[in-house]
Amino acid sequence: MEKPPHFITMKIITLKENKPLPIKASVVTVGNFDGIHKGHELLIKNVVKRARAKKISSVAITFEPHTRAVLSSRKRQPVLSTLEE
Repeated sequence: MEKPPHFITMKIITLKENKPLPIKASVVTVGNFDGIHKGHELLIKNVVKRARAKKISSVAITFEPHTRAVLSSRKRQPVLSTLEE
């Protein structure tokens, strides 16, 4: 079955200390993607569209745990969905 044009395949890559990403040229967005709402969806679709036009990878970099959990005394930060979701 052929994938629709808006279909996005996502591969989760966990960064390891002192190891480079296995990706060369790419269009990148960085943020706390703690759940994909309409704003995140629009941003990611734009990154994918730009990357496809250039025939390169699209990348969304997020943080686990959430940056607020790291930078504040409140260790548990509520999120809209888990990284796996």
